[in-house]
Amino acid sequence: MEKTELERKIEEQRQKMYHLYITEPHYPELVKISQYLDELLNEYTRYTNSFKQSKELTFE
Repeated sequence: MEKTELERKIEEQRQKMYHLYITEPHYPELVKISQYLDELLNEYTRYTNSFKQSKELTFE
């Protein structure tokens, strides 16, 4: 998944989770959304870490 797509999905899930938390805090889907958001954030972190590592490579 591309970085921009990840960012879009993260924001979409974050908004959905926030809305449910405010309007229906005991809604069972809230846990699923939270778990999916965690997965997306983990993937985003892996993506950004791999990008940082590749930029740190130097050639002598």
